[in-house]
Amino acid sequence: MTQSRAAQVTVADYSRPPLLRLPVELLHLVCTYLEPTEVANFRLLNKEIAEIGIQYIVSELILLLNGSSFRKLEDVSKHPVISQYAASILWEVHSLPTFDRDEWERNIRSPEKRAEWENLEARRPAPSDELAWQAYMKEAREFNKGPLHQYNNAQLDEAFIMYSGYYDMQERICTSQTYVERMTEAMKRFPRLSIVLNESENHYARERAAYGAGLYSLGDGGGSLDDPYGVWQALCLLMGTYRAGVQFERFECEWVDWTLLKQDEEIFADMKRTVSNLKELSLLLSIFHHEEECGEYLATTGRFQEFVSSAPYLVTLNVSFNPEAYCPITLEHIVGQFHWPHLEHIGCEAITATEDNLVDFLRRHAGTLKDLRLDNILLSKGEWSSTFQRMRSTLKLRRMELFGWFSSEADGNGPWRFDDGYEGNYTALKTCVEDFVLGKGECALIDAFLKQPPVTEWLS
Repeated sequence: MTQSRAAQVTVADYSRPPLLRLPVELLHLVCTYLEPTEVANFRLLNKEIAEIGIQYIVSELILLLNGSSFRKLEDVSKHPVISQYAASILWEVHSLPTFDRDEWERNIRSPEKRAEWENLEARRPAPSDELAWQAYMKEAREFNKGPLHQYNNAQLDEAFIMYSGYYDMQERICTSQTYVERMTEAMKRFPRLSIVLNESENHYARERAAYGAGLYSLGDGGGSLDDPYGVWQALCLLMGTYRAGVQFERFECEWVDWTLLKQDEEIFADMKRTVSNLKELSLLLSIFHHEEECGEYLATTGRFQEFVSSAPYLVTLNVSFNPEAYCPITLEHIVGQFHWPHLEHIGCEAITATEDNLVDFLRRHAGTLKDLRLDNILLSKGEWSSTFQRMRSTLKLRRMELFGWFSSEADGNGPWRFDDGYEGNYTALKTCVEDFVLGKGECALIDAFLKQPPVTEWLS
């Protein structure tokens, strides 16, 4: 008797191994639980699984500052399949800060309390909504008055031992040349590597899994202000790529201490050679409590300008400093008179400039510049009204973005406020001035702003 088509399919299906009889949806689910090296091996079972598994061989490799993370990087680099797909390395800049026992305990939050705080932060209103802001601040004060965890002394003692062990491990890594050598050897095996990132992506879930036994979540704050935040990771990436002979195109260095630029001549020379082929460069340097020292150092040494001008093929340049308050780092000491012939995208945050210096910098790149992003800029000389007018007549931009407060020591009307300090809470002045610079029409709000009563003490 002839079997039905359904029966034929069933018989053929049961001739396959049990794993291969799983629905496609379950095979995808299996891949989500596997490490990249395990996915690569899983793909070898058959053609169908190979097509599913390739979607889970991630092109971005993520590092934390611990030994197991280095071992995973080395395992991936030695794998004949997975190493061919690695296009970028992202190293989280967070590291465990220097804490004594009391400081450590003050920064402990239980998962429940952390969730409560995150929920409170998600509901934070704009300060301009006075009643809602007062209610939010009252709730925040009440939250901080109460207990932030329910761990007993025995649990805290055990966790602090774990925390101290993690911290000692980080210290060993950062003081050992071995890890730079291991990074170099790993990078030699990634033929498609073109992006190197040293940044904070707020991947706290991954960090909690790595350090959770120490009851401390990276990013909670605290620690010594003198900890050189992220410098070792950035140097390890730069030295590793240089010594491996990797010519990468994109380097993002986010939330890294400004002393990254304060290396000895030999290391700094290697850093410059490393970025010589870049097309995209983003630097966010932390200068907390060292604003004056950093400003004086960059002004007298020219290190920042020397570093960025070592990447002459840039298409994208983003420069910012933290804290976002106006700092003594000037545009002149960042870019000098250098001209990037291919520069299309510029972003500047928390810097000081003169009107002429800013306009001249933009004019030098007017032939290629498409996108401009400015955030919290202080004019030490000149006025913003004339600066916007000169930008309008000089530039032919595709996109213009203004954020934060723009101040000028010559303006008596107070800062130009393009937001109220919170992302998403933008003012009508922002869109009006952006469109004005883009040449989309006049901006009546500029005239209205200039007619405001003078503010004599706005800079304070």
